[in-house]
Amino acid sequence: DKLFFRVKAFNATGDSPYSEIAEFVVSSTSNLLESVNLYPNPGNNLVRLQGVALNEISSVEISDMTGKSLTVDVSRENKTNYVIDTSSLESGIYLIRLQNGRANKTFRWVKK
Repeated sequence: DKLFFRVKAFNATGDSPYSEIAEFVVSSTSNLLESVNLYPNPGNNLVRLQGVALNEISSVEISDMTGKSLTVDVSRENKTNYVIDTSSLESGIYLIRLQNGRANKTFRWVKK
């Protein structure tokens, strides 16, 4: 996204010239979610999420292919890493969805 600004400032003499138009490029968080990685895939009992955008994640959800939401333990190792304990899940295909309020990203993950 691009934003454009023009500032009107008053100095001590009361002059109020306008500034030149300044252009700012704003990086959106939805683009940052594209940099998040999930591994290993396929995997067994632990799944890792890694990426700088994880600092702004509001939720991590996992569901089966029918859309049924599942309860698993999700722990945050640090600002850029999450670990999901999938030991309670059967072998199969699952969807792991990340949300940050403005955007989301869904991974298709296979448990061996």
